[in-house]
Amino acid sequence: MAVAIDKERMGMAEGALVVRDPVVAEVILPRFLAPNDTASGTLLLHNLEGVAGDYRVTLVTDGALKLAADPKRTVTLATGQRVVQPVALRGSEAGIGGLTLAVEGPGGLKLERSWPITIRPAEAPIVMAEQRQQAPGEVFTLPANLLDLFLPGTGSVTLSYANLPGIDVAGLMKDLDEYPYGCTEQTTSRALPLVAFRDLARQLGLEGNVKDPDNRVNTAIDHLLQRQGSTGEFGLWSSGDGLGSPWLQMYVFDFLSRARGAGYFVPNVAMQSLADWVTQQTDRGVGATGEQGEALVYGQYLLARGGNANPANLRYIHDVTAERLSDGPLAYAQLGAALLAAGDKVRADAAFERARRHLGQASHDYYGSPLRDAAATLAVAAEANAVPLQEAALHLALSGLKEPWHYNTNQKSWLLLASQAILAKGQPIALTTTGYAKAATGRTLTYSPNPAQLAAGFGVANSGGAAVWRTVQLRGVPKESPGPVSEGITLTKQVYTMDGKPVGTDHVARNTRLVVVLTGVLRQRVKRTLVTVDPLPAGWEIESVLRPGYKGDPRGLGWLQNISDAAVAEGRDDRFVGVLDAGQTSWVYSNGTEEAGDDVKEDDRPTRDFRFAYVVRAVTPGDFALPPASTQDMYDPAAIARTAAGRTVVDAVP
Repeated sequence: MAVAIDKERMGMAEGALVVRDPVVAEVILPRFLAPNDTASGTLLLHNLEGVAGDYRVTLVTDGALKLAADPKRTVTLATGQRVVQPVALRGSEAGIGGLTLAVEGPGGLKLERSWPITIRPAEAPIVMAEQRQQAPGEVFTLPANLLDLFLPGTGSVTLSYANLPGIDVAGLMKDLDEYPYGCTEQTTSRALPLVAFRDLARQLGLEGNVKDPDNRVNTAIDHLLQRQGSTGEFGLWSSGDGLGSPWLQMYVFDFLSRARGAGYFVPNVAMQSLADWVTQQTDRGVGATGEQGEALVYGQYLLARGGNANPANLRYIHDVTAERLSDGPLAYAQLGAALLAAGDKVRADAAFERARRHLGQASHDYYGSPLRDAAATLAVAAEANAVPLQEAALHLALSGLKEPWHYNTNQKSWLLLASQAILAKGQPIALTTTGYAKAATGRTLTYSPNPAQLAAGFGVANSGGAAVWRTVQLRGVPKESPGPVSEGITLTKQVYTMDGKPVGTDHVARNTRLVVVLTGVLRQRVKRTLVTVDPLPAGWEIESVLRPGYKGDPRGLGWLQNISDAAVAEGRDDRFVGVLDAGQTSWVYSNGTEEAGDDVKEDDRPTRDFRFAYVVRAVTPGDFALPPASTQDMYDPAAIARTAAGRTVVDAVP
């Protein structure tokens, strides 16, 4: 477009401009592949304005992508002719691959283009750990074949040392760093330890275990603020969804307060809005007990920690409602710390003693458990220097500990905060790595040897004067599928034609549309927040996710009923993901057309079942891994179900 203008006149003109190569050359790849998948990509050559003749094509792969045919070919093109040819591809190890297309033709034509592709394992990673004590002077050498269990490129080993038995600080930090989901609680739990981690990273020796902790904290703050409503409250998944409990609001306030105190940017308006909401709630609910009372005491504790204690409210809670406040120890520990901040040591000591007597029990809030309460009480007691409570909580927190992946995000976060509080006051340890002549001292020391170092013999000597605790953690995608699992939940995966007939998946014709149905059953009548994941074969793509409440579906899917009403149900490039609260009466539809009425008896409702469904299309010919679907309780990770793995072939059709 051109424009001309003076004081009195204006004119303009425009014309079309075509910018293109004389010959269009590209390769259409699958969105991803799995190791050992084979697929047929598409080579497209279109001679728009080029000279007629022979065009020499060279295909070069790199990284995790391999060619399964001759990389060179010659294509004869007339002017205006369009040619489509298959390109045989294969996924090798997990990682990022690439394909480069080079074309040379008459008249000196040279074209080159490149595309990346992810080679994604079909199975989820597994984690294994072992903890032992290592005596002074003892040398421990990692076996050279440790990673042989895993697919090449997916295995890693972490060797960590600390004076704290039972709590794998490095493993917990790494598990939180790699946790894939992000409701408000999970986002907060992943970032909260990193606020203290930033200041203690050097002495804890964990610099290499978390990628860019400052960026992780800032990203968490941004995500959380997007979920804050006009009243200052936070939604669980989005602003105003009404799913964020009062205790969760205090948890977010805890994180944002710590983050701001550590120098991270939290907008004044957002922080003040939340602080005002917390102040109003704690003032209005000063006599509350149970779950509500626990949340409000948490708020009183946070206000007191920030120098805004309300001594009258704290004394009222201690003198009037304390006996009925909670079954767990955490609220009493927080009450004691708040009273101590307000200058009332006598009442604070009494509250700490109540907390000690309640150790081993759980709070009423949704995230509460004996372990979470013991770890959080330990963190509060260490902060307040309440030594008797700290010692009792430490003993309980360390008894019966399991591997990090058995814990939910809230438990991991508080275990880390408790560990950091203890380790910051402990004595450093001294280690020397054999073969590398490197000595190190610190509160916690961690090593992540690569395969070459393992093959050379990576060992660590305890060069200090006292025994230390050693944790070896292995993480990777197994070469062999672990097989189906059903722990507290059952999950079935069925595939149907669009008119509701069961169909196999061994061979599927290209462009066929199928309905995938995931059905789960809880074995106990308990509330569970479930994450259901169904990774796709590389040759399939999700067309649509089916929702509850449809009436007379025009696609002829009336046969499909009882789809669950979920907080999240979405189709991604390589998987389906669904999140819902199961085990309660509000989320299931009775007949696929409308919600169950209030007159239905509770025992008659299908409260322990859930169902997701989505429509897929077979788009890429090839032989692909068919990954297992899985469902797991976010807050009780031991409750898990997984279907069997398999393979599927997408057949090319004329």
